[in-house]
Amino acid sequence: MKAIKLTTAESEAVERAYYEASSFEALMAVLCRQLNADANSETAKVIHHYAELCRAAQMKLKMAQEMVLSRHLDPQTSAGVQYRFDFVREEVVLLEATAN
Repeated sequence: MKAIKLTTAESEAVERAYYEASSFEALMAVLCRQLNADANSETAKVIHHYAELCRAAQMKLKMAQEMVLSRHLDPQTSAGVQYRFDFVREEVVLLEATAN
């Protein structure tokens, strides 16, 4: 495993996006549990609205992660690399490459 030190700005950008995406995932879980019992066209609209926001937050997280990784890794050699962001240490830990 290799750890890459991030700047505070890089770490905070990914951390913000991570918590935003996690919050939308939790909200979707609650909405689906609560609103599916009384499913109708209005509840479907609510679920679809928040599902779109959840997808956007997931894309924002992926983009933030990719932007940070692209600053520190060569895209030619980093394909398939798995990683984990450590916000406390402000680093990204590279795990292992996956088979493509």
